[in-house]
Amino acid sequence: MGKPSEQRQEEIVTSTIELCAEQGVNKITTQVIADRVGVAQATIFKHFKTRDDVFEAVLRWLSGRMFKAVEPMFKSDLSADVRLQNIVQKQLHFASNHKALPRILFSDRLHSDSSVLKGIVQQVMARMTEAFTQLIQDGMDAGMFTCQQSAQEVAKLVVSTMQGTLMRWSIYDYNFDLQAEGQGLYQYYMQALMAQNPAQWQPRG
Repeated sequence: MGKPSEQRQEEIVTSTIELCAEQGVNKITTQVIADRVGVAQATIFKHFKTRDDVFEAVLRWLSGRMFKAVEPMFKSDLSADVRLQNIVQKQLHFASNHKALPRILFSDRLHSDSSVLKGIVQQVMARMTEAFTQLIQDGMDAGMFTCQQSAQEVAKLVVSTMQGTLMRWSIYDYNFDLQAEGQGLYQYYMQALMAQNPAQWQPRG
């Protein structure tokens, strides 16, 4: 007797995530996924019409769980600086447990081959930027953050530097502690947020 549809789909998605971490995106075919799951290729197509449909499910699976991990902290009553620090650590902890994330985000498949996949990531980035914008605005309203840049501009900085850290981690084959980088990132953000003018802080290299 076959597995229930939802259980099989979950198995296909999580197996694809494992493969992305091990091999990157471009080498993964539906046959490779089927071999990992231990089913015939036809079984993959029973649940997903195309390979891109599998990756769409992968992106939604990853983004859904990432937001579930950090959203309570965005909405917390804690001070903005404490929330920021906790969110940075939670996001990097999530990424360290899902090594496929940067390899999917920075793959050619996403950047040039599939507008649908790119659109999903754009939505995730917009949602994350919006959440950071509100957090930073909260800190500004409380007099904690004193930088002259807008909350949205600083939020873009936060999102882009975290993505850059993930790219470096992936390129170097995960050979440094991603969460240990989080404290340095947080200190960098606080330097920017506490600056009275842009000349008081230097871009992180």
